[in-house]
Amino acid sequence: MIEHFKLKCFFSYNGSMKILFLDIDGTVLSHTTNTIPSSALKAINTVRKQGIKVFGCTGRHTLELEKLPLEHLKVDGWITMNGAYNYTESCVISSYPIEKQDIHALYDFLKEELFPVQFLEAKYMYMNMHSSLVEKRFILSKIQLHHLKEFLKIISICLFHGSNRKSMIRFLLKM
Repeated sequence: MIEHFKLKCFFSYNGSMKILFLDIDGTVLSHTTNTIPSSALKAINTVRKQGIKVFGCTGRHTLELEKLPLEHLKVDGWITMNGAYNYTESCVISSYPIEKQDIHALYDFLKEELFPVQFLEAKYMYMNMHSSLVEKRFILSKIQLHHLKEFLKIISICLFHGSNRKSMIRFLLKM
């Protein structure tokens, strides 16, 4: 549940609030046409004119949103990374970083079991290593990756699994 004092950072709270949460990928944004239908844009604008706040919801990272054709979509905020990082233009509503000791344990494990893992902060993506799978994924999305040097506020991780998947599952079950 979003706490009302955090919502004050971007609009006044008068005791009642209406927010429409919209799934973006494959719902508002068609992956077939790579567009948002004009009827959806019109409906969203109508709702906003009635004073209802609109949030886009996605499992994507903030950098991935920048690569989508969303320039005509007007929203008041975003729920990203499956709810792990939520923000408006003026503030972060909530962010749920993974415990540093868990990230360190995973990184130490990855020194022995080599396979690529992506570490995600609010504004950056890091990799512990590069592989052809990683290169292909990020060349297609045109997102710049940074090599992981230190742990800041990792919000999410993405496993590029392959032959070492069983090792990773065993590690995660121990945590």
